[in-house]
Amino acid sequence: MSIPITLFFVCLVVLTTVLIRFWYESAYMKHVLDPMYVKYFYVFQPTTVQAIMIIIFGKLYQKIVFWLVNGENHRFDGEHENSLISKMYLFDFINSYFTSLYYAFYVNRFSLISQNLITILAAKQIGMNLIEWAQDKILVGRKLKKIRNQPEFAENRDKIAKVEHEIQGIRDKIKEIDGSDDNIRMRR
Repeated sequence: MSIPITLFFVCLVVLTTVLIRFWYESAYMKHVLDPMYVKYFYVFQPTTVQAIMIIIFGKLYQKIVFWLVNGENHRFDGEHENSLISKMYLFDFINSYFTSLYYAFYVNRFSLISQNLITILAAKQIGMNLIEWAQDKILVGRKLKKIRNQPEFAENRDKIAKVEHEIQGIRDKIKEIDGSDDNIRMRR
């Protein structure tokens, strides 16, 4: 069951790479003759889309592989891990490096390889950082909402307000004595 799914995703990566390559050629060739137009946009846009597709395919395939490997009947944890690693490594290698191999051996334009790798590296790093940031914001928001809905938090809210009022009073006294607010750096 896992081999057809892996082959499907590999074919999806190959198809996406070829379609993005045709898009690059058509978009770039339309604007090559126009000197006033910014050509770099059309140089980096398809590669950025390719990097986004690499992230999407990787995350989607990872979820499917975990589901497939958990459905297999392994005797030992080591066999389970080896199956997971072999499936993930095969797809990740093809997903990440097929575009470079395509440019090197089919298109024979080695200048595109470095440009492609730099753009994909930067886009993947920025994309993964944005995904992690969004996940953290969502999880922290859920935890704070859960804490605020607990009855103990409602009881302690008055105590917290009283302490914050005392801290503000101390800040005001220091401000009167010092005359400026520049030297006061207190965290809440």
